[in-house]
Amino acid sequence: KLSGALGLQVRNKELEAVGAEAFIPPSSTSNVGVFLFEELEKGDLLLQFGARYENVDNKTEVNLPDRSFDTLSGSFGLVWKLRQDWSLASSLARSVKAPNSEELYSNGPHFATQAFEVGNPDLDEETSVGFDVALRKKSGRLTGEFSVFVNDFRDYIFQAFSGEIEDGLPVAIASQQDAEFRGVELDLRIGLYEEGTRHLDLRLIGDYVRAQLASGEALPRIPPRRLGLGLHYGDGRLHGMAEVRFVDDQTRLASNETPTGGYELLNASIGYRFFLGEQVVDVLLRAHNLTDQEARNHASFLKDQVPMPGRDISLKLRVTF
Repeated sequence: KLSGALGLQVRNKELEAVGAEAFIPPSSTSNVGVFLFEELEKGDLLLQFGARYENVDNKTEVNLPDRSFDTLSGSFGLVWKLRQDWSLASSLARSVKAPNSEELYSNGPHFATQAFEVGNPDLDEETSVGFDVALRKKSGRLTGEFSVFVNDFRDYIFQAFSGEIEDGLPVAIASQQDAEFRGVELDLRIGLYEEGTRHLDLRLIGDYVRAQLASGEALPRIPPRRLGLGLHYGDGRLHGMAEVRFVDDQTRLASNETPTGGYELLNASIGYRFFLGEQVVDVLLRAHNLTDQEARNHASFLKDQVPMPGRDISLKLRVTF
């Protein structure tokens, strides 16, 4: 059985920054993309194929070159049903990304990132070849997914801090080098108790990525190891959750990057659903960072100036009719 989709995407973006914060000259970007995705099911195997062609035109009104790119990406995936509730999935993909107008033409203070951003109009396309494998279980007391992945980039585009200061802001230059990403992801749910509609589950989530240039130097703004452990309860109308999120220190740093301390976040929520005639009413009380920990996101340009939100408690009412 073969099924799939064929599509066309057209997009045009006009970008103009005005005033003192005009970090990029007026520019326009037009994208035209054609994509194809197909699935073929043969017994216990599901084969997936995908391809995308895209033309990207970047133009600017200042004395900088217009750039046009033609990109071709493709992927092949395989899902193997090992047993009724187990499956093994893998995919191999080649993807090509054209640089955007900000990466090509920026040259000024960008106060949203608190950086003096400098583009590079000579950037080439970024090409990656990626492979991933995932083991999945969909039913039973233990459910979830464990996956590993590797991505090899040619001409990876990133913003690198030069160590210089311009207009009181650190200079971030659009750079391009070969790079490699390797990582693992985990999402497991273990049933601890079940009777009728009532159930209590233990959930374990985590991820880790190691990203570096071909020279062995670390890439900037790469998240550290993360792990989450939580209890989830439900009995049809009533549901609740309590979890702890552990985030490690990030001390594997790129040039001119500062370390970020680890933290633990305690989150909880409780909700109830009831009915008023034909209307469905959901009430949810949610608490984030109950211990009011100071936490900073290493992937953020602003992590040294702006911490993540502190203790946050909210009450939500939703009516569906």
